[in-house]
Amino acid sequence: MRFSPILPMGAVLLTLSALPIAAQDQTPATGGYGAFADIAVSDLVGLNVLTNSGENVGEIETLVKASADGDVMAVLGIGGFLGFGEHDVAVPLTELAPAEGAVLLQSLDLATLEGMPAYDGAGEALPMNTTVAGDVLEEEILPVAPEGGDATISQ
Repeated sequence: MRFSPILPMGAVLLTLSALPIAAQDQTPATGGYGAFADIAVSDLVGLNVLTNSGENVGEIETLVKASADGDVMAVLGIGGFLGFGEHDVAVPLTELAPAEGAVLLQSLDLATLEGMPAYDGAGEALPMNTTVAGDVLEEEILPVAPEGGDATISQ
């Protein structure tokens, strides 16, 4: 009987496709920004936060620069229902990995997050019109209404 390499490769692909999303999509962390340095803050705020097993544990409320060394923390709204009973906690951005339409916790689970102290408001919130690394994005041109006239586009 002749050995066919196709069967083992198919078994490997089937096994990989059955792994949780997190195991397939994790990106190694770099610096104090993780894999998010070039992503707009406005694109991260509001994203759902998932565990490695795919459990939705909350969403990103804001990003803050926690210290002079540039480490960025993600403030996560955990638990609650329609905003009531929500528990905000701060985790290092390097603890998160990007995924399609969400971010993934690399090692924390819901029980650990619920046991963390509430975020105390420390740190400087990152502006929504910058990347996580601090680069200012092109400013949106907004209509300006002159006195007694119709709105025009300012440049």
